[in-house]
Amino acid sequence: MKTTELDIYGIVITDLGGENGSTGAAISSDMKDTTCVEGDDDYEDTVAFNIAVDGVESLILAHYCAGIDVTAPAYKEGVDASYQALGQNLC
Repeated sequence: MKTTELDIYGIVITDLGGENGSTGAAISSDMKDTTCVEGDDDYEDTVAFNIAVDGVESLILAHYCAGIDVTAPAYKEGVDASYQALGQNLC
């Protein structure tokens, strides 16, 4: 098992490398808003934001699996720009 850290938003990709019959990878990050709970005034906006974050994480993971260097500075700038845009449009 190999891990790749992007050093941005706590993003870590774990390459499962055929472990337990898997050929894929998994991603984790600190990008989701975990402070809001059901019943809060902005709960629906937070849910929408977290769903959008799922999409960004999925794209990063797909790029990694396709062989794109997701640790490159320019790539990380793009991740940052997309995350900032989510914050401006959904929060």
